[in-house]
Amino acid sequence: MRSDSSPNENAVNLPVDWSRTICSHHDFAGVPANLDQIYERLAATPARILKLAVQADDAIDCLHLFHLLERARQQGREMIAIAMGVAGLATRILAPFAGRLPDLRRA
Repeated sequence: MRSDSSPNENAVNLPVDWSRTICSHHDFAGVPANLDQIYERLAATPARILKLAVQADDAIDCLHLFHLLERARQQGREMIAIAMGVAGLATRILAPFAGRLPDLRRA
């Protein structure tokens, strides 16, 4: 791996079937302040499916995930966005209505 290239540039050159790949980020401590930047890093990959999983402390923490689901939908990206914990229950119930769920049978 060249030190002067970004991780995403190197990932694109790997012999990977990107149509069967999920690029994910998990944060078990909470909702990171830089969630938009994390999404952009995931979206910069050729992975077919993007996944964000964060720990929600309250229902408000879920709102950012719903915004990112809509952003992914508008960009034509398949995305799974889950808020863990009791407070994140809404993301697991409403996600199919907020965005589209990837058809994992194709992966």
